[in-house]
Amino acid sequence: MAQASKVEKILREARALSEPERTEVALRLLDTLDPPDPLAHLDDDAWLAEIEKRAEEALSGRSRTYTWEEVKSHVLRKRKRKR
Repeated sequence: MAQASKVEKILREARALSEPERTEVALRLLDTLDPPDPLAHLDDDAWLAEIEKRAEEALSGRSRTYTWEEVKSHVLRKRKRKR
């Protein structure tokens, strides 16, 4: 089956769902995508400058750092809210 016909079949089936079901499908599909990289436009020199800036902020104590446990807890709470 061609890719376009697979997509059309899925869309036809999704259109038959109720609005809340379509909303859930849409949100779940969006959840599978990687967020856009806000730094993708940087070239090598800009990346180096960004890394140096962040390192200086971290070493000087000007930026907030998080433990692995804090990060993991935050991610798990966020994932629970999405479901």
